[in-house]
Amino acid sequence: MSTQEQSLEMAEALASLNQQLGVALQQHAIAIEALRHSEATFRHFLDNSMDAFLMTNETGGILMANSVACQMFGYSEYELMQGGYALLVDSHDPTIEAMKAQIRSTGESRAEVRMRRRDGSTFPAETASRRYEDDDGARKISVTIRDISERKQLEADRFEHALENEHMRLLADFIQRTSHDLRTPLTIIATNAHLLRRITDPDTRERKVKGIEDQVARLTSLINELFEMSQIDRVKRLELRRLEINSLIRNLVERLETRLSTKGLKCTLKLHTPLPTIDADEGQLGRALYNLLENAILYTPDGGDITMETTYTSHHVVISLRDTGIGISDDDLPHIFERFFKADRARQAGLGGVGLGLPIARKILERHGGRIEVESRLGSGSLFRVYLPMTIEPPAS
Repeated sequence: MSTQEQSLEMAEALASLNQQLGVALQQHAIAIEALRHSEATFRHFLDNSMDAFLMTNETGGILMANSVACQMFGYSEYELMQGGYALLVDSHDPTIEAMKAQIRSTGESRAEVRMRRRDGSTFPAETASRRYEDDDGARKISVTIRDISERKQLEADRFEHALENEHMRLLADFIQRTSHDLRTPLTIIATNAHLLRRITDPDTRERKVKGIEDQVARLTSLINELFEMSQIDRVKRLELRRLEINSLIRNLVERLETRLSTKGLKCTLKLHTPLPTIDADEGQLGRALYNLLENAILYTPDGGDITMETTYTSHHVVISLRDTGIGISDDDLPHIFERFFKADRARQAGLGGVGLGLPIARKILERHGGRIEVESRLGSGSLFRVYLPMTIEPPAS
């Protein structure tokens, strides 16, 4: 091949290479433009999102933040990238550690956390995080953050509204159910006071004064029940100590001995010995058992019988209280632990307080981790059974 032919062939090869290079450069330029357009579109999408978006590495460094994130937290994107994710959360919040552990385990996490703005204020947020690998194999985490302050406020407002409605319902229920219990003694007091101005006989005056004193005592008892219920609702902590139930019951019966004797009631004690001890608030538990025994005294006719018995199961100390009282109807039985409930027969007879004795007892027992069960038939008396958790293993028989 001549030198001229070689030169011509080389020139053609260079021209072809130049053409290919031009095509490659053109394709590269198109690819770069497409990538730039794709990034711009992605950025536009992120910046117009309703939620904040962060891209972080596995150590919490922020690699990217959309404009919503900058507005939400009060930082520029550069400041967020400099400060990292720790800038936006309380590092001591256990929820954050739980999120990290979940991402390490499953690669994603959803949680509600409190986040911190630049000015130090905090707000509730819903976060969704997902781990992924980019084209270079580097692990990154996408984090979507939604401010749920308005939603939480709406929930709080709805709860407040519901609570207010419940308070109004309870107040209306209280007025309806207790108006008779309050009005009757006030009427008797007013009538006796009126008659005292006209009566001169000493014995009659004494009876009227005694009637006023009895009704004042009844009103005082009603008010004490209301106050006691409010105190139980307010007090959150029990003063627990090791307690021997049999001794508590003996002391309780001694306190009510006069009332038992006045009605000619026989109170029999069948106390298992030895009995496991329990951890209890002596004052409150004593109040609960007092209410149960007082209830038995109120609703047992003169000359009747009351039996208190203790025993235990594998996990509980059991206290049983049986009476030969008027009993409870099937219709009333499901409601006896409701606040202010009184059976019609009891209300008509003027027996008991405002219907808080049994609700107070159950509330106290439940706070001790116990429960109360009742069996009753109208005209055949009632059986109340209390279960309280033991603190130690049952003693050897």
